[in-house]
Amino acid sequence: MYDLIWSPRFRRRMAKVQRAHPDLRPRLARVLRDLEKDPFQQHLRFHRLQGELDGLRSLSVTYSYRMVLTIEITEKEIVLLDIGTHDEVYGQGTLISDFEAPHPPLPLSSPSRQGPA
Repeated sequence: MYDLIWSPRFRRRMAKVQRAHPDLRPRLARVLRDLEKDPFQQHLRFHRLQGELDGLRSLSVTYSYRMVLTIEITEKEIVLLDIGTHDEVYGQGTLISDFEAPHPPLPLSSPSRQGPA
């Protein structure tokens, strides 16, 4: 089981998403519960990011909404950094330094459950 750590940015954005889309609350709760159990579940579509966000990971909440996060395997911690639409999360000019992470991200590898990088 992983510990979920909500960054200040994630808290703000999650509140905004829940206010704008109360219908997503059950789905968000399910995704967070599944993420806490095992982030490598196939339905989460967990994947590495590239380019300016290299070093971070993302997963799908719905077709339109994504979560950006880091995972520290040694501590079994998942740091939730952002949530929003694809354009909000990956929009032009979004840099890794924009995210308020409590810890720097560590490399992630799970050879038994994730394909080659």
